[in-house]
Amino acid sequence: MKTINSWKLLLLTLLAGCAAACTDDPDEVPVIELGAVKGEYIVPAQSGTVEVEVYSNRGCNVSFLEATPWAEAHADQIPGDGSFSVTYEANDSFSRVARLLLQDDSGRRRDTVYIRQEGLIEERLVFPAPNISVKGSAAEGSVSVPLDTNIGSDRLSTKIVYPDEEAANWLSDVRIDDASGKLLFATQANPDPENMRSAEITLSFTNGWNKVTAAKLYIVQANARDDFGTEKTFAEIRALCGPGQVVTVENDYYISAWVVSDAAGGNMGANLMTTESTINYEVCKKTAYVESIDGSLGFLIETETADDNIFMRYSRIQLSLKGVRLVHDTDPDRFALKGVKSAMIISSELGTAADIPRKEKRIGQLTDDDIYTYVTLTDCELPIRKGPLTPINEGYANATGANRTEKCASLVRDIEGEHIYLYTNTTCLYRRDGSRLPYGSGKLSGIVVHELFPRFEWEDNASGDDESYGYIGRYQLRHVSKSDFDGLAEDFEDSFSALLTEYRFLQYDNNKVYPTYGTNGYLTHSYKDGTGAIKILANEDFSYLGPVGNKSSFIFGSNTGNVNGMGIILEDGTDWWRDNPDVNSNTSGDTSGAGKGKVPRKNSAEGPAWVDWYWWDKANDRGHAWIVNFSTEGISTDVLSMQVSVLNDRYDSGKYGSPRYFDVAWSETGDMNADGDWTYIASYTVPDMARWTPATRYWQYAGWKPVDVKLPLEMLGKKNVYIRLQAARNLGGSLDEYAAQPIDSPSCMNYFAIRYNKK
Repeated sequence: MKTINSWKLLLLTLLAGCAAACTDDPDEVPVIELGAVKGEYIVPAQSGTVEVEVYSNRGCNVSFLEATPWAEAHADQIPGDGSFSVTYEANDSFSRVARLLLQDDSGRRRDTVYIRQEGLIEERLVFPAPNISVKGSAAEGSVSVPLDTNIGSDRLSTKIVYPDEEAANWLSDVRIDDASGKLLFATQANPDPENMRSAEITLSFTNGWNKVTAAKLYIVQANARDDFGTEKTFAEIRALCGPGQVVTVENDYYISAWVVSDAAGGNMGANLMTTESTINYEVCKKTAYVESIDGSLGFLIETETADDNIFMRYSRIQLSLKGVRLVHDTDPDRFALKGVKSAMIISSELGTAADIPRKEKRIGQLTDDDIYTYVTLTDCELPIRKGPLTPINEGYANATGANRTEKCASLVRDIEGEHIYLYTNTTCLYRRDGSRLPYGSGKLSGIVVHELFPRFEWEDNASGDDESYGYIGRYQLRHVSKSDFDGLAEDFEDSFSALLTEYRFLQYDNNKVYPTYGTNGYLTHSYKDGTGAIKILANEDFSYLGPVGNKSSFIFGSNTGNVNGMGIILEDGTDWWRDNPDVNSNTSGDTSGAGKGKVPRKNSAEGPAWVDWYWWDKANDRGHAWIVNFSTEGISTDVLSMQVSVLNDRYDSGKYGSPRYFDVAWSETGDMNADGDWTYIASYTVPDMARWTPATRYWQYAGWKPVDVKLPLEMLGKKNVYIRLQAARNLGGSLDEYAAQPIDSPSCMNYFAIRYNKK
């Protein structure tokens, strides 16, 4: 007999052996071996045959566990080890399953084989309008609700739930009319003169693969006076709650609103870090945004549970507010409705994008009234021309099962030189799908929010309150779907801005880094060793476009290797490092990089980023600096700006103390020793690279921080001009403190550009 390698068969054999060992006469209990080599076969929708192999040391009976007219087993019994064939018909319906019972001729041992056949039809079960309201003053004999389904009523299960047990059993005669494609039911009159009541009807279908398709209908019944409450405007509801207050709405008020959010994309609401290594991912599942019918004001909605978030984008709804907590946050003014339940939606009518009020603004025109409304920013661009929406080390994020990075912030700037950050949650399903971000300018849409981001800014006020750290601007934008980027032009030639110089990866030679766009100037560093050498080295970054992930069970699955590159398209059309096999892969020097989006350096002079170790000049008691030279001769413009992407990296030193604070200045000489030549422009901070052990602090970041600085127009018309990015204070971070020790570690850059508006 053949060697048995099935774990099921091994278990059966062990159990049989145990039974034999416990009897007075082992000969009375024969060892029975029985098992299918494979317990499951997945077959296509087309007709065919599958061969089922069985290991058994005695006769085996074959039968179907239930009537299966579409399949036939070509053996009722096999004498022992052997096989039998099963033929199956074509399936022009839903996925189905045949279950075959294998049983030894003594009846003691059995096994089950599943033949799962794919179907040509995907199940469809949807209520186009999932929220309806009915009158309460009198019974209604037949309420009809449109139902979109391709599943026969005889195959659907029906369940009725009453959220309030004291207001139950007022629905009856629930049925589906296949001819009209509608759900029908009857209602009893509501005897309560004050309170509405609600119910939920769930229709469901389970196919042969145990996949459940379901649709819910939410029903709200008016009180005995046919009253759903008093409609209030957004402004009237806001007036109920003073600055910094939280009040519970006690009256039967409701609002009419447009739903502008979509929880399905995974980017609604800021998922909260509950500890340094845990994230509350339920926040984005429970967050919705609605705006007034004229689009002038908005509310953030936080539902009681994720299942309560049934708000469908572009729907026009009526929402009851009785019992909801109204929250008024300040600086900036914004309002949230918390504790909202699905039963509070009185009515919902599906709309389209064309129905939503169109609000187009420049960044500088945004006001507090725009918060939680859907706004289209005009004449804007994504200036960091490399990487995905979330250029992070996925070893710290959910793509690899980690929970130490909750969101990223991308830079957006407009034709007036203003900027805003664009938030992307790590739960966003399209955040790293392999597509290149647009290079050109145009329109970008999303929901205006105000959210702190401590990974970019920490200890940025004197309060000493961790929860108040992280101010990165009065307003930010949250995209709702990938289509929000459709208004941006793909090509850089189709942009309002032009480049004077740009560095997207390291091109290093003879103490200078040279631009990757054009030939205008160079980048260098103020530190030189005893031989006059500058110590700029190549470094890694995490700008791979994706997809990412290192395990099939994680959010994006397992995706290793360089499939799509970094999105760095050079002016001659070259897709830089598109063919580098080490990107997003394990290498001989690093067996932990696969699926994490890593772009490693090739050697000390080739890589996607660059680093310098020396940041404090002890002899002169001042910071060292990146120094960038370029010419502005012949340039006439009304906006000149700088973009830089930075991170403090310990490299492989294991040390801390990378420079935290930087100042930006300019001069015409570039002489570090001529203090009077330099004119201060702005300041920024650089976050520390995230550490895994012993902890990932809230001010550490697994990616790169993009910074935008508007430059003075006095820099124009110069044959040579210099930008200096200098360590401003001899302070760096430690493991436990944000800025507490002298500088002793490197700082990095993976992008630098000077832009100006075309005339």
